[in-house]
Amino acid sequence: MYYVYIILSLVGDLVITMEHRLLETFEDLWVPMFIYPLIFAGFVLLHVIVVAFISLFADKNKRWIKLDNIYRRLTLETIDLYLHIMRSKIHIKGEEKLPEGKRFFFVGNHRSIFDPMIAMLSFKELDLAFVSKKENIEIPFGGRLMLASGCIPLDRDNNRSAVKSIKEASSRISEDISSIGIYPEGGINKTEELLLPFHSGSFKIATKTGAPIVIAAVRNSDTLCRRFLFTSTDVYLDIIRVIQPEEYRGMTTQELSNTVWNEMYVFLSGKNYISPVTEGDTEDRKAAC
Repeated sequence: MYYVYIILSLVGDLVITMEHRLLETFEDLWVPMFIYPLIFAGFVLLHVIVVAFISLFADKNKRWIKLDNIYRRLTLETIDLYLHIMRSKIHIKGEEKLPEGKRFFFVGNHRSIFDPMIAMLSFKELDLAFVSKKENIEIPFGGRLMLASGCIPLDRDNNRSAVKSIKEASSRISEDISSIGIYPEGGINKTEELLLPFHSGSFKIATKTGAPIVIAAVRNSDTLCRRFLFTSTDVYLDIIRVIQPEEYRGMTTQELSNTVWNEMYVFLSGKNYISPVTEGDTEDRKAAC
């Protein structure tokens, strides 16, 4: 929709300028340059209003068996518009490593709120949906669209509810509804560390389903908000590798978590293997890294 709104804004700007004869001298050039962003902003505002209205019809309590629905398409179009406005340039590498014709379990590092948006849009043909903290699902209008797009809420403060969410995510893969993604760091990494400790329980989704594990890494997404007013930002989404089920069969979730943590850390740092920092470890991670 981004380019559609650009074209419509240019046409509207031209019509208004010609109709009211606003460009009679070179000095008047600022007038259409001023009108264009106003028209574009109007289209974006209209888009938001329409999306918010349509989201009211999405049933929050419905289990979406088929992700090819109007709400998911609208969500992806809105994400695409948003990322263009943020002047992001997404570069994907390793896409050929993704399993063909199979649902998979997607894990990555988490640097910003844009990460799941980037992944869902980049792999929109693969029906990728995310396990997301319940606070995101409670966002007005947007939460309904996230649920209708296949996202699964996770209450990190309620173990029973968390187990239920993990079971639901596993069912989505087993029943061939969607591939499932999660950020095992448990939240956005706002520290200077490359990678936070993983919550090993996340990997029950893999061990319960025997799905291929897609290990991914995102870089530069945390700079989008700071830079978009001044320059575009290159964001890199790399598929590091895919762990096939026969490779992790027999592993505990902690062993699997450690393996994936190491793969991701080695890629992000360019360093060799180090012992992963697990949940509850109180040592100085900077020293470990």
